[in-house]
Amino acid sequence: MKPTECAFGQWFDKQGKEMAMKVDAQRYKNIDSLHQDVHGKYIEIYEIYFGSAENVVYDQKAIIEKRNVSPDEEAQARKSFEELRSISYKLLDEIAALEKRVEVSETF
Repeated sequence: MKPTECAFGQWFDKQGKEMAMKVDAQRYKNIDSLHQDVHGKYIEIYEIYFGSAENVVYDQKAIIEKRNVSPDEEAQARKSFEELRSISYKLLDEIAALEKRVEVSETF
């Protein structure tokens, strides 16, 4: 899934961008970059377990068969997951900081 296809990405690319650019353009760029990184790491993990993510239609009801992975692939997936977790926390911190900037700007 492309970053602009998820619910957050769709909101952030339109309303979020408009709001963020008014108060903190650099923070908007940071959030955008981290959001893209989250999707990139997710795809890395997905491809280890399920093969190519190209042209995949993401549907919660879809049945996708997990492939057998080697111990090295499993280790890489775990490493990528830890990186994904770290990026996610940074993303949440950036969103929280932007939210505070928006709140402050709205009081003036």
